[in-house]
This record gives sequence, C-alpha cells and structure tokens, in this order.
Amino acid sequence: MLIFGVSSCSKDDDMPMDDPNDQELIECMGDIEIKNEIDRSMYLGKNKHCKVLDGDLIIYPSNVSGGIGDFSYSFLENLEVIKGNLIIYGDRKVKNFDGIKNLTTVEGELQIINNKSLENINGLINLTTIGGDVLILRNPSLENLNGLESLTSIGGVIRVEENHSLKSINGLEALISVDENIDIKNNEALKELNGLNALTSIGGHLDIDRNKLLESIGGFNQLNTVGNDLVINWNRQLESITGFSELRTIEGLLEIKYSNDLNSIIGFNNLQHVEGGIDMYGGNIDYSDNMFRNLTSVGGGLSLSSNSNQNLMNSFNSLESVDGALSLSSSGEISGFESLVHSNEIFIRGGGIKSITGFNNLSTVNGAFMLSSLHDLESIEGFQNLAVVNGDLILNHAYKLVSFNGFTNLTTINGDLRFVHNSLLNSLPNLEGVTSISGDIYIEYNWELTEVSGFNNLTNLGNDIIFSFNDNLETINGFNALTSFNNFSISSNYIGATISGFNQLQSLNYLSIFRASNIEGFNNLTTVYHSFLIGSVDITDFNEFQSLTQVGRFSIANNHLLENLVGLENLTQVGSFSISNCNMLESLEGLESLTQVGSLSISSLNLLESIDGLESLVQVESLSIDRCNSLASLDGLENVTSSLESLRIVDNSSLIDIYGIENISSLGELTIKNNSSLSTCSLDIFCDHIYSGRPTDISFNATGCMSAREIINNCN
Repeated sequence: MLIFGVSSCSKDDDMPMDDPNDQELIECMGDIEIKNEIDRSMYLGKNKHCKVLDGDLIIYPSNVSGGIGDFSYSFLENLEVIKGNLIIYGDRKVKNFDGIKNLTTVEGELQIINNKSLENINGLINLTTIGGDVLILRNPSLENLNGLESLTSIGGVIRVEENHSLKSINGLEALISVDENIDIKNNEALKELNGLNALTSIGGHLDIDRNKLLESIGGFNQLNTVGNDLVINWNRQLESITGFSELRTIEGLLEIKYSNDLNSIIGFNNLQHVEGGIDMYGGNIDYSDNMFRNLTSVGGGLSLSSNSNQNLMNSFNSLESVDGALSLSSSGEISGFESLVHSNEIFIRGGGIKSITGFNNLSTVNGAFMLSSLHDLESIEGFQNLAVVNGDLILNHAYKLVSFNGFTNLTTINGDLRFVHNSLLNSLPNLEGVTSISGDIYIEYNWELTEVSGFNNLTNLGNDIIFSFNDNLETINGFNALTSFNNFSISSNYIGATISGFNQLQSLNYLSIFRASNIEGFNNLTTVYHSFLIGSVDITDFNEFQSLTQVGRFSIANNHLLENLVGLENLTQVGSFSISNCNMLESLEGLESLTQVGSLSISSLNLLESIDGLESLVQVESLSIDRCNSLASLDGLENVTSSLESLRIVDNSSLIDIYGIENISSLGELTIKNNSSLSTCSLDIFCDHIYSGRPTDISFNATGCMSAREIINNCN
C-alpha cells in the first residue's frame, strides 16, 4: 500500500543542521518523508550517517517542487536497514538508485511506482530481504530488474506491472521464496521471461498476464510449490513454456488461456497434483508426447479447449483422478488418460475431434458423461472398464459417426441414456451389461439407425424409453428383464419398426406406439395405468397383449390392417376408450371381459357392422358412436345399466336400431344427428330425458327421429 503524509520524527527545529554528534548516529527513529530539496538537505543535516531507520522512508516529490535535486539518491549512501517501508513514488527525475547501494534489508514494503525517468535499480544490489510487498509499477523507462540479484526472500507479494520498457526480469536469480503472490502483468516490451531459477516456493498465486510481446517463459526450474493459482493468460505472442521443470504441486488452479500462438509446453512434466483444477484454452499445442506425464490427481476440473493442433492427444497418462469435470474440446484425435480411474464429470465436445480412444482404466464417472456436438467424429474406441456413470450418458450431434465400440463393462447409469442427432449412426454399442438406468432412454434423430437390441440385463429403469425420428429403424429387440417403468414411446420412424422383447414387462404408466410394422413383445403386460396409445401400426389383432387387464386411457387409431381386437380378452377396466379410423376393423371381438369404461368412443370404423363383443360392459360414463357407416344396430350394449353423462350418436348412415342402449338408467346430455336411416328413437329413456328438459340435440335423422318433438309424439 502507498503511504502518504507521514511526518518525519527526525525533523526537529531545535537541532542544529550540522551537529557534530550526528557523525556517530547509527539508528534513526520515526518516519521520514522527502518531497523536495529542503527535505533532502534536512536529511543530510540530521541523518546522513544513519544506518538503520526505525520507520518508513517515503520519497514522493511534489509536482511543483522540481524534484529533490539528487538523481541517484546518494544522500542515502549510509543507509543499510529500513525497519518500515521504502516508498519511491512519482520521482520524474531519478534515473537510478546508485546512492542506496548499502541497503541490505527492508522489513516492510518496497514500492517503486510512477518514476518516469528511472532506467535501472542497480543500486539495490545488496538488498537481500524484504519483509513485505514488492511493487514495481508504471516505471516507463525501466528495462530490467538487475540490482535485485542479492534478494533471497520476499515476505509479501511481488508485482511487476506496466513497466513498458521492461525486457527482462533476470535480476531475481537469487530469490528463493515469496510468501504471497507474484504478478507479472502488462509489461509491453517483455519478450522473454527467464530467471527465478532459485525460487522454490510461492505462498500465493503466480500470475503472468497480458504481456503482449512475451514469446517464451522459461526459468522457475527449482520451483516446487505454488500456494494458490498459477495463471498464464492473454499473452498474445507467447509460443512456448519450457520452465517449471521441478514443480510438484499447485494448490490452486493452473490456467493457461488466450495465447493462440502457444505451441509447446514442455515444462510441468514433474507436476503431480493440482488442487484447484486445470483450464487450458486456445493455442496450437502438440499434446502427442505425453505431456504432464507425472500428473496423478486434479482436485478440481480439467478443461482443454479450442486447441487447433490436429496431432494425436496422447497425454496425462499418469492421471488417476479428476475431482471436477474433465472437459475436452479440441481438434484432432483424443487418446491417453490410460491411468484415469474416476472423474466427477466428462464432457468431450466440439468440431474437429475425429477419434476418441483410451480411457481404458476409467471405472467411474461421478456425474454426467457427455459426448456432444462432435461434428467430425468418426470413431470411438475405449472406455472398456467403465462401470458406473452417476449422471447422464449422452452422445449427440456426432454427424459422421457410423458405429462405435466400448462401454462393454458398463452396468449402471444414474441418469439418462441419450443417443440423439447422430445422422449416420447405424448401430449402438454393446450395452448388454447395463442393469440399471435411473432416468430415461432417449434414442432420437439417428436417421441411419436400423436396429436397437440388447439391454437384456436391464432390470431397473427409472422413467421412459423414447424412440423417435429414427427414419430407418427396423428392429427394436431386447429389454427382456424389465418388469415395470414409466413410459415406452415410439413415434415418427419413417419405415416403421418391428418391436419385440419386453417379455417380462408387467406394468407401465404410459405406452405409446406410432408407426410400427409389427409388435411381437409385451406378452406379460397386465396394466397401463395412465394411457395406451397405438396408431399407424401394421397389426391385425392384439394377440401380443393377452395379459392386459387394465388401462387408464386406451386409444386405438389409424391402424389400417387391424381386423379385430382379439388378444384383449382379459381387459376388464378402461378409464377412457377410443377406437377410430381403423379401416379394416369389422368387429369388437376381444372385448368380451370389459365391464367398466369411463368414456367409450367408437368412430370412423367403416367396416364395423356390429358392436358385438361388449356384452359384459355394465358401466359407462359417456358413450359416443359416430361415422360408422356399416353399423346397423347397437346390439351388444344391453347390459349397460349405468347413468351416462352424455350419449352421442352421429353420422352413422346405416344405423336403424338403437334399442341396445335402452337399459341405461339416466342421461345428462343427448345428441342424435345425421343418422339418415334411423327412424325409431322413442326409447323410454329418451322420452324421460326430453320430458325433463335436459340438453338434447335431435336432428337430420330419418322421419320419426327428426326432432325431439317427433320422438315425444311417439312416446307412450
């Protein structure tokens, strides 16, 4: 910190300027501030022979004083120890510190700031110890740090910043330890950063940042430990990092970013542990020669991204654990990581990655494992010992990937399994060992995928299986150990798939099958609790669902080869039942055990001549029969005795007999319309309904049933 306005205890108007006793003065007490020539003369008069100053020495020339009249501070030639701070701030005329050549110790801070003409600090050649911070800031003519060659320790931070003529920091060769941080920033002329080869430890961080002409970083070759982050960022011309050969531990983050010309990092090969994580972004770095070869653990994440080098990434082969996320987003081929046993998460993503191999000792990923947006990926080999993913396992947008191997020992996914938007993928890896998936299975937009099989050891599935927009999917087979899960859905698969397997499945919450060529599984399915939707499926009957007893909502629509409902003989209860647009359906045979339906809708069944098969039906809450042009009567509903909230009979051109519903007990709403052959509607239940004034719409039927009035006229 800068300290201004401190008065000097040595200024005493009662003391003669040339007191002969001053010749023997060894230690001076109090702070001394020198702003002008008068202050300098007073110092010479009172403290010339002072060797030890027990206080701060502040040289801060005022802008109007014209300086202190000494361009090298020769008036301080006897000073050896400052027990406080040495602050030299804003002296526009000082060129060097040759007059301070006997100074050995500063127990507080050394601040050299905003000294416009300062060319060198050679006068500090005997300085060995600084107890506080070292701030060398904004000295535009300073070219090097020669003069600090004897300095061995710094008790605080060292900041070397915005010295725009600085070309070297070689003056720090004797420095052994820095208790806190080192910051080397915004030094515009600095091209090489060498030296600091005696430095063994940094208590805080090391930050080398925004030195725009810096081309290489060497040195630091005795450094063993960095107590916080090591950051090398925004050095736009940086090409190589060759130092740090003995570095073992970084207690914070290792960050190397935004140096697009960086092509070589041959240091760090003895680095063993990084506590805070590694983040490397940009550059043209060749990772093919097993860099970071002794690194065994990373306490945070490891991120390598936006590296333009196309060579094989074969590094980090001693790395055993990554406690954060392993994130790889670079170009070329990814390999290595052969000792990695576990990582918290894995993200491999981005265009330019052509192949992924290795990782063959990886056993556990504690979070998500995502292979994403890999537009150029052609092959995946490896991950042979991966057993557990405690998050989602995702492969998406790998547009060139045709097939891949690996994951052969995978048993558990505590999240979703997703294969999505892989346009050339024609098969999935062998996942036969998977026993548990706690989330969903999504297989979508894989346009060349022809078969999904396996999963026959999967006994636990937490939620859904979704197949959609897999245009060439022909076969879904397997899943034969599952007994229950939430939702199975297949839709928008252009050619329609044959679905087999699911032979142990007993219950689902939702079952939705659209566009399938055949169904050969589901033989033990007894219950669909919420909804069963089947449409555009090339089945003729329901023989594969012979165990089904209960469905919440059942919709059978647009199944143009369906002839009957044989196979549903055990179905007894449906919350809502809709059968529509099945052009070949001639009868409702198969529903003989159905006793209870919430709402029943029979619609657009052009070949349906009777509704025989519903003889066991007793309770219906609402009934709708429309656009069944071959239907002549409602025989088969005689046992329905419940009250109906609504009855709708519309657009049935051949219907002549509706006495099958005469036993219902009451009606809420009645609609009978556009049944051109229907002339007899004077059922007692209709007469009572109309007499009571409840909602009624009778119109456009045959004479005798043209209106409510005609019905009333024929009532007894």
